[in-house]
Amino acid sequence: MAIPDPSAFILANTRFQPVPHAPEISLWLADE
Repeated sequence: MAIPDPSAFILANTRFQPVPHAPEISLWLADE
């Protein structure tokens, strides 16, 4: 399965949020 627009897929399925044990670091993480 090819994703036509990978950037749009990442933005639609993740949120920019802090890492649980290192709040000074933020990553694009998927909602669980």
